[in-house]
Amino acid sequence: MMECPDILTIDGQDVLMFSPQGLPAQGDRLQNIHNTGYVLGKFDSTSGSFEVTSDFEELDQGFEFYASQTLQHAGRHLLWGWAGMMPSDREKTLPTRQAGWAHVLSLPRELRLVGGRLRQYAIAELGEFRQATPDKITGPGLWRVTADTWQVNLTATMIVQRERDTVTIKRIAWESGETEIRQAKVSGDVLLVVDNDVVELYTTSGDAVMTARYFD
Repeated sequence: MMECPDILTIDGQDVLMFSPQGLPAQGDRLQNIHNTGYVLGKFDSTSGSFEVTSDFEELDQGFEFYASQTLQHAGRHLLWGWAGMMPSDREKTLPTRQAGWAHVLSLPRELRLVGGRLRQYAIAELGEFRQATPDKITGPGLWRVTADTWQVNLTATMIVQRERDTVTIKRIAWESGETEIRQAKVSGDVLLVVDNDVVELYTTSGDAVMTARYFD
């Protein structure tokens, strides 16, 4: 089944975004219970058909991102997603349920088409990312890490690390205590948006985004 379709045109290229359910994992790709991504192609508004000309690409390589939607603002294409796709048994154990809520929206991202691929960038409205060494990243904030090898321990249960062109997020699952891993290939500096229970990872090149919930 496919949910939440969205068709947009960027620089003359039609893009179909959707959230397919039940895709099998492929190595580091498609690791979540359900995924969200896009294909390029040509939309025929008369027939309502979409001719696909590219492979399906994920929009987010983290743990929680689903049901993306876009809008246009000030000449930009902006995208949001739901940072809350998880199995129902895990959802029931979310620590925030004690406060009467469960999931969150992602921050908006700016979309651009570069070399036949969508690139996603942190929006300018977030403000300036503070350049920091990994040991200085201890809590919420906008952080920029320029080195190509580092590790950030956000909490005892959440680690973000980079080894050259690979970023890895390691998380201890709050309901089981098991270690979970997501990875993405990156270039450029890494930008971290750290909040109290969610982190969003961007790159200055726009080639990867990773979203993850975490709890002490």
